[in-house]
Amino acid sequence: MSSGSTTANLILKDPEKGLKQCYELYGRKLINYAIRSWNLEEDAAWDLVYKILFSLKDTVKRYSFESEEKFQSFLFRMFINYIKNHFRDDARKKKGVVEVELDQSHEFLKSENDLNEKENPNVFILQEELDKLEEWQRILLLMRSQDVPYSEIAKLLDKPESQLKVYYGRLKNSLFEKMRSKIQIKN
Repeated sequence: MSSGSTTANLILKDPEKGLKQCYELYGRKLINYAIRSWNLEEDAAWDLVYKILFSLKDTVKRYSFESEEKFQSFLFRMFINYIKNHFRDDARKKKGVVEVELDQSHEFLKSENDLNEKENPNVFILQEELDKLEEWQRILLLMRSQDVPYSEIAKLLDKPESQLKVYYGRLKNSLFEKMRSKIQIKN
């Protein structure tokens, strides 16, 4: 892949080639993650990968990604949401299923060199604070960080655009304050 080129860009230019590349780069990793971390049966894991690939062609149009890493993070978060929905909708949901925190589950995306580097403790603090938010709040923060217009977010979240602007400002300020206080305590 050339520099500056992402799988997301390829999906936009040539959906068939882009989805094939996405499948080749991430398909097996997503399957292994779903089986290992969520105890999904292999068939169910494959179904979820196919569902995500099917919806990715339309979903990726709404976002822009600065790098392949940003696309990986987006794809992984989307996959986690598909897994959560699978368990939520499936009558066979087991009580013993435990969600894996995003910072630990990103392990499948890292190279061997990345795994040997020490993790930044501030990332764990941030993830902890994000996990405390409601899902729509996390979506709002994520989508605004990708410069998605409020009008698009309002359609997805079914909330008035003007309220989202207020929510975003409050969420961002609150998150900064919580991060600042926790980082000062630890330092």
